[in-house]
Amino acid sequence: MTPSTTFLQPLARAMARRGIGYATLALTAFTSVLLLMTMGSIVRITGNGLGCPDWPLCYGQVVPPLYASAWVEFSHRLLGAIAS
Repeated sequence: MTPSTTFLQPLARAMARRGIGYATLALTAFTSVLLLMTMGSIVRITGNGLGCPDWPLCYGQVVPPLYASAWVEFSHRLLGAIAS
């Protein structure tokens, strides 16, 4: 091995690790946005767009009451916060 190849081997390993990190980040972002879009479709189709009538709280509370429409809308909000 020449001195130039021994210098480049750690650099190549670091670039490979960085590539795995970027791929993981891209896959995580894609998955979270896909889930957010799916949840948004569920909110739209079920008509629960006003399940939580106020923003940022839901019925004046941080955690919504036990109404199905409120939880459908709240889960969409929660997924939006996670995806961002």
